[in-house]
Amino acid sequence: MSRPFVMAYNKDLLAAAGIEKPATSWDELAEQAKKMTKDGTYGIATGYKDNFDPWKFIWAMSVQAGNPLVDGDTFKMDDPAVKKAYETYFGWLTEDKVVDPASVGWSNSNAVAAFASGKAGYLMMTTSSSIPTLEKSEVAGKYEYALMPTIAPGETESKSEDDAASILSGDNLVVADYSKQKDLAFAYIKLVTSKEEQLNYQKIFGDLPANAEALASLSDPKLKPLAEAAEKSQATPFTGAWGDMQLGLLNVTVQSIPDLAAGKVDSSALEARIKEAQEKGQASLDRASKG
Repeated sequence: MSRPFVMAYNKDLLAAAGIEKPATSWDELAEQAKKMTKDGTYGIATGYKDNFDPWKFIWAMSVQAGNPLVDGDTFKMDDPAVKKAYETYFGWLTEDKVVDPASVGWSNSNAVAAFASGKAGYLMMTTSSSIPTLEKSEVAGKYEYALMPTIAPGETESKSEDDAASILSGDNLVVADYSKQKDLAFAYIKLVTSKEEQLNYQKIFGDLPANAEALASLSDPKLKPLAEAAEKSQATPFTGAWGDMQLGLLNVTVQSIPDLAAGKVDSSALEARIKEAQEKGQASLDRASKG
């Protein structure tokens, strides 16, 4: 299945704030979010304690700023674009005040629940798998999807040829070469990737089909931004070291949670965490390169 990431937005909340269309830059997103934050409603719903989402924000903002994180044999975590990305991401809570303070302890499911209850203008880093939940919630008929911003923080236009609207994301199936049941395994793959079964799965779980014919047959207009996000997705660096690098990107957020809970992330502490992740990530890249 295909699982491109987008943001959902509450059409009523945007309209009430005088916002005509979803933000296309991260700076514009923050400004729009401020207009919607009042009376227990917040401009953005996101989960800082999610096990997966935080690093994706940093990766996207960094790539959009022209810093791909891996350049040949060099890890570029300790780069101004990366620090700016963290400051922007953390700033929604500490500076802009556009997220629920409780989101320091939220996972993505908590953010989805907040948006579904009508308490947030934007739901960040979500996929079409949120459809079954949202269609049975208070925002049914009141939400749409849009690309997440593709213009880096502090910029008014793209600095990269890559929109990086989403990581290249989805689920794959493989058959092990040593399998004693290859024929049965391939028969299973043929079944679950057939047009009919892919459409059935999409109806139940929301994930987009990987079957091209099935994907082309979907007529729900809500899914168009997701298809666009899939087209504008970028793969994360192709290296055996990426797992360690990804963990390093996430760990900076994990280590900053106490600071976020206190309402401020010290700049020098953030720099130290980034440098530590840089050293570990570069060491892993060096090992992968030699291997």
